[in-house]
Amino acid sequence: MAASFESFKLLHVPRDQNERADLLAKLASTRRGLQRSVIHENINTPTVEKPEVQCNEQRTTWMDAMLEYLKEGKLPVDPAEASKIRKEAPKYTLVEQRLYRRGFSSPLFKCVDLEEAEYVIKEVHEGVCGTHIGGRALAGKIARTGYYWPSLKADCMDYVKRCDTCHKDLPTITKPQQNRCTR
Repeated sequence: MAASFESFKLLHVPRDQNERADLLAKLASTRRGLQRSVIHENINTPTVEKPEVQCNEQRTTWMDAMLEYLKEGKLPVDPAEASKIRKEAPKYTLVEQRLYRRGFSSPLFKCVDLEEAEYVIKEVHEGVCGTHIGGRALAGKIARTGYYWPSLKADCMDYVKRCDTCHKDLPTITKPQQNRCTR
């Protein structure tokens, strides 16, 4: 490399006078994740601000009437629906403006709408620890996880019926059926 220059000069700079180069050398030799220097600094907040757009769809869920009754004491106009809400209300409670259902021998179940329910079913059934279990076992596992919605069992049974992976691994019957002989 020296041959490519017309001239060059080597100067010795003591370590205490060359702190930046010393920091670079230390940074390269330390274990990843432990670097805390002026050169390498983690910034926890984003440096670029992006405009955020929030689209709120006003959709109704199965929880709306119960939430309105527990928050404001308002019942639906329909007498049958009002009676149903009044009877079911003791089973529910509000924690930080979120609806929870009380359990008999378990803590509170977080009430979710049908969109969240679909996500919960998918994660428990197919997620990282998903074992592609059957519908009733899936419903029980979700309940033990702490989620609730009225059609929990039926939705789990439906989801398992639609799961391609579950049906792909079913054993195929290759043995022909034999006639029973009776005497």
